[in-house]
Amino acid sequence: MVCSLPSRALPSRALPSRALPSRALQIISDYSKPVTRPDWRQSKPIITTYKLYLFILTHDIDYVDLSSPDMYRRILWQISDTDWYHAYTYIRFYGFSEYIKQMEGEENYMLDASVDGIQEAEQIHKITTRY
Repeated sequence: MVCSLPSRALPSRALPSRALPSRALQIISDYSKPVTRPDWRQSKPIITTYKLYLFILTHDIDYVDLSSPDMYRRILWQISDTDWYHAYTYIRFYGFSEYIKQMEGEENYMLDASVDGIQEAEQIHKITTRY
C-alpha cells in the first residue's frame, strides 16, 4: 500500500517542484548526491578561491561587531584557513622563490605560478620590495 501525503502536509516554506526549471532541479539532484556522479571531484569550480577572495574584499566587512552574522566575514575567515591563502600571503611578503625554498621536500607543495592569484601575489611582492 502506497501512502501519499496530502499537499497541505508539506511545510509552507517548501517550494513546489514547478517553481524551478527542470534543468535546475537536475543540477541540484546531480550535485547533491556525489555517489551518483563519480566524476564530481574532477569537476572544475565555478569560481576560484582568488576570485572569491577579491569579490569579498570589495564589500564592507564589520570586524568590530563579531556577533553580527556577516556572511562576507565568515567566508573570508574560511578562505584564510585554506592552503591557497597561506601560500598567497607568504608569496606576497617573501616572494615565490622563497616559497619554493620553504616548501621544498614537503608533500603538500602543490602550487605553481599558474594557480590563480599566485602571479599577482608575486607582483605585489616585487612592487613592495623594490624600495
